[in-house]
Amino acid sequence: MGVGAVPPAHWKRLAAHVIDLFVSFVLMGLWAALVDGMSELGVAQLGDGFLFWISLSLPIGLRTLMEGSSLQASVGKLAMGLRVVDERTGEGLSYFRAFVRAAVRMLVSPVVLVHLTVLLSDRRQGLWDMIAKTRVLNR
Repeated sequence: MGVGAVPPAHWKRLAAHVIDLFVSFVLMGLWAALVDGMSELGVAQLGDGFLFWISLSLPIGLRTLMEGSSLQASVGKLAMGLRVVDERTGEGLSYFRAFVRAAVRMLVSPVVLVHLTVLLSDRRQGLWDMIAKTRVLNR
């Protein structure tokens, strides 16, 4: 399947996003519980700012590792039969490109209107896809 492949239906990307949000919240919740438990035991006293950045880095790290690997997909994309590719070559992403995509997505996701780019783009690319020069395709 080359770079000219038809992008997946909007509902598939939305479902993958919801699954990924759930996974992210579970990861951040487990991290918070671990840190809280360590604080209760007096093992670790970490600043709130540090905890915030670690909480953000967990989903970014997971997406980077998964989308940069031979899986070419986050947990949600795997569940929905999707993959992320380089828009120019159709090949899998480098870990750097996967990181850029994940970090930009994490930063702009709170702005709900940014998600309209997926609906309005003829290639169904989110702003994060455009910046990282990636596409989401069916497997």
